[in-house]
Amino acid sequence: MTAPINVPTAGYAISKFPDSLTTLGIGSCIVICLYSQEHQTGALIHCMLPRTENDNSNPYRCVDTGLNQIVVELLHRGIKITSLTAKLVGGSQMFPTIESEQSIGELNIAEATHSLHAMGIPVVASDLGGNSGRSLVFDLNNGSVSISRSAIWPTNEVDTNKPKVL
Repeated sequence: MTAPINVPTAGYAISKFPDSLTTLGIGSCIVICLYSQEHQTGALIHCMLPRTENDNSNPYRCVDTGLNQIVVELLHRGIKITSLTAKLVGGSQMFPTIESEQSIGELNIAEATHSLHAMGIPVVASDLGGNSGRSLVFDLNNGSVSISRSAIWPTNEVDTNKPKVL
């Protein structure tokens, strides 16, 4: 296997096996991993916010514009939308909020889930919410996603330091 391609926050990558994709520092952000088993091709996007709100400086910073652009690029590469599946990671509540407000993490989860459903891309696995940070490696051989957690503030979650695999 080659060295993983690192995807920064508000960034994306599309690649094929034997590559793998990785991203670090997933807190309230949401990472969407799209995979086509038929082509052994995957896309990873690390979004900070749910919607652009008229800020088009970086379309990959937000779920609504970033996901659309990634899917269009996959279509240009000959990958049909019907061959794609999605895995979602992130959406933690990293900072306390007022009880009546949804956290950025919850809003990111809702936007990603809604957008993927509207596109007809099934979410086949997820590791969402909580109060811990995450990092992941996306294996383009089989579409598996290995997740490592790091506690940011005291939680009741058990961290065995063993990666969770989706």
